[in-house]
Amino acid sequence: MLENINIEALNKQLEIKETVTKYAWNDDTRKLFKRVAFDVYQSDDVQGLWKVEAAEDGKEYLVCTEENLVVEGNWKALSDSTGNSITLSYQEIPLCKFDVNEDYNKIEALQFKRKLVAKLQNPITQKQFVDTLPKYRQDILLAKYPNIKE
Repeated sequence: MLENINIEALNKQLEIKETVTKYAWNDDTRKLFKRVAFDVYQSDDVQGLWKVEAAEDGKEYLVCTEENLVVEGNWKALSDSTGNSITLSYQEIPLCKFDVNEDYNKIEALQFKRKLVAKLQNPITQKQFVDTLPKYRQDILLAKYPNIKE
């Protein structure tokens, strides 16, 4: 399955600089996000569905929902608000974008994200994946996380 995935064919250059999974819930974010369900928020400017959660520091944060975000180890897979693409990131560095086939439903996309980040927990697969990235992406990633290919 994912062992045979053609990463190069799915790779695209990303326009975003950082994958944000949490925002402080304050007056500024309240202006950007509108309630779309009982406890779910959305914004035209920020991808995904979000929920307000209390943190250990006593503050409230707007946190990306699991439907849109899957995290395992240092890897994150985040769906955009339309569900048409998935951004794969290491820490906060976006590495590639996967186009989601229109025939995929949200459950299948969530399963794909879970399998993808789980597979990347294997150091051999992780190294192979990094080797498929464009050189400039590898340089950015390895400058900040040189041990990722070990």
